[in-house]
Amino acid sequence: MNCIATSSPTINWLTEVLVPLASAFIGGIIALIGVGITLYRDRKVRDAEKAEIARPFFCPIDYGDSRIIPSNSHVFLFSFVGTTDYHDCLQHVQGNFINSNKAEFIIEKITVGNHCYFPLRPEMIEKGMAFMIKFNYKENLTANPVIMHIMDANYQKRMYQFILESDKVVRLVELENIPLEKEN
Repeated sequence: MNCIATSSPTINWLTEVLVPLASAFIGGIIALIGVGITLYRDRKVRDAEKAEIARPFFCPIDYGDSRIIPSNSHVFLFSFVGTTDYHDCLQHVQGNFINSNKAEFIIEKITVGNHCYFPLRPEMIEKGMAFMIKFNYKENLTANPVIMHIMDANYQKRMYQFILESDKVVRLVELENIPLEKEN
């Protein structure tokens, strides 16, 4: 009988098994961290895009603008807290606006100094809607800014300051990074 002698190869456990497994493990962890960073950044970009899509874009328009027609224009009256009366004989601020076809929003209130004026009938300002805002005031408007508080489609609160000329709104300035007061 013929015997064939074979030699069994010796396995170097450190260089042939442990080092490749440790390298694969470390590479996998680094890859997972990279995927996590990518997902986090993508989520931030999507959230920023979503917020930008919901950001209202509306502007004051002249009182003789042809886009203001009785069937298309909506009037929103605001009253001081504790009263529901609106009187045309009192001093009032008036502004004609048109909303873009971009987003809808709700006007929550208008503040002048320490006074809050709430809409008599809160409604959604729809896309493309022409609307008018009127409110009586008791304050000195030169000493106190007139701020309109709105809520956009993402339930984010935004504030716009009215720039007035002869009690008419001629321009809006969006106020950013101003803490909102807590509502009860």
